[in-house]
Amino acid sequence: MSETPVIATIVEGHGEVKALPVLLRRMAAERGHAHIDVPNPWRLDRGRYASKLADTARAATKRVRTSGGLLVVLDADDDCPVSLAEELRSTMAAYVSHCPIEVAVACREFEAWFLASLASLHRHRDVVPGDEVADPDAPRGAKELLERRMTSKYSPTLHQPAFAAMMDIRVAVERSRSFRHLDTALSRLLSSST
Repeated sequence: MSETPVIATIVEGHGEVKALPVLLRRMAAERGHAHIDVPNPWRLDRGRYASKLADTARAATKRVRTSGGLLVVLDADDDCPVSLAEELRSTMAAYVSHCPIEVAVACREFEAWFLASLASLHRHRDVVPGDEVADPDAPRGAKELLERRMTSKYSPTLHQPAFAAMMDIRVAVERSRSFRHLDTALSRLLSSST
């Protein structure tokens, strides 16, 4: 019997600490991985990457043994998501050699992934029905755009875990290039052995 894959994570925001494990477990289940271990993410502000990334990466990966790896998830803001992911992945390879590393960068903001599957969020009491966002990876201010579709103020720590639990993953994969990168990154970690 194979060991349960461990997906260690590093995130930027407080909301992602609770939301990302929910989302990754759902995504893994859709890929036929009923059991994965996603320990609580390590939170690291992007501004502290230069001074703290090495130590955080080493600490986060201590539980990864024979399958799984490290997944870093952050917002691109105004940077190119592809370049940022490649730069971080190569930088982190110097810090962590015992397990695979993947970096998934949300185009602009994590909330863009919710915009990609907005119709599925209408089941949440705070989200009102409306038109889909034409290109969920394009808008600057995804949080504000999401909040305009809500009856209450958007709270990352409250809404991100709830939205992660109900968003339509298949639709998000179809509509968001950066979410597809997250899906691919998770797939690689689930199929890898160290």
